[in-house]
Amino acid sequence: MSFWQNIPKPIIGLAPMDGVTDVAFREMVVKYSKPSVLYSEFTNVQGLWVGKLEVFKSLLFTAKQRPIVAQLFGAEPNYFYKAAHIVAQLGFDGIDINMGCPAKNIVGKNGGASLITQPKLAQKIIKATQKGVTDWFAGQTLSNLELDRDKISWIKSHKIPSKEKLLIPVSVKTRLGFDKNTVADWTDTLLQSQPAAICVHGRTFKQGYAGQADWEAIASVASKIRKSGVMYLGNGDIKNYQEALDKTQQYQLDGVLVGQATFGNPWFFSRKVETISASEKIKVLLEQSQLHIKLKGEKRFSELKKHFGWYCKGFDGAKELRVRLMQVDNFLQMKKTLSKYT
Repeated sequence: MSFWQNIPKPIIGLAPMDGVTDVAFREMVVKYSKPSVLYSEFTNVQGLWVGKLEVFKSLLFTAKQRPIVAQLFGAEPNYFYKAAHIVAQLGFDGIDINMGCPAKNIVGKNGGASLITQPKLAQKIIKATQKGVTDWFAGQTLSNLELDRDKISWIKSHKIPSKEKLLIPVSVKTRLGFDKNTVADWTDTLLQSQPAAICVHGRTFKQGYAGQADWEAIASVASKIRKSGVMYLGNGDIKNYQEALDKTQQYQLDGVLVGQATFGNPWFFSRKVETISASEKIKVLLEQSQLHIKLKGEKRFSELKKHFGWYCKGFDGAKELRVRLMQVDNFLQMKKTLSKYT
């Protein structure tokens, strides 16, 4: 039985977001609030196999972050098959396939939202990922698949095994359609491969993030999906925890995934409604940054800068602090700058 069957409802989870939901940010989220489930930032399946070892850092996680799902993207079923072995071996609780990213560099390579226009390929990818998990569970090793030794060594030193070896579930996160709403036919296609869960963002690829998420469209297929035994989640424009609960109930969903409302706000899932103080925001920003450097290294310091802008809002002197932080080049400079505000 997968974690999806055991997870309490309503499910209020942290959505996968590239460059945002990395291990350090997720650690702040589980420390200061606790979502039902967390997703990693997405990882290129081909990059795991033929790319540099640095790619694997997007699959770092901690035991506190369970249940944790690794999101993968790409366009080649064979690489999804292989990547499933890696994710399962690392100890993740689930795998999610990105079929909704609107980024042109992803869509242009037949990944992300472009899979909505390629239903047969989408089905092959789901089935290849499921088979990868099944074959891993049956005993096939990464050595059998001829993964580089240095990558196998990295996996051995970073894996966090669950209490027992499990057939981890495969889910899909997608959109209402490509250039128009085709969610009814599209989810019929997905259900043929029986993923454990489906999450639909309430916009098409063509819309990107413009306009408002269409929750009525999300809800239009809820009954069908849930009756099939597949978990169904919605996503898009949720501003606070109460709205997340309301959306789940109003649209008859198993739950929702929350994205942008968590930017600079790891307290989102704590249900706090009072304003977080400037000193608390700065303390947590410093804590997240320190962990980021520890796990990813100083050379990836620049990845933190987007977080500077998100944390430094809503208090006196926030704009000045944002400007100053954008000028720092390393963690020591950042720490010195923040010391004047703590």
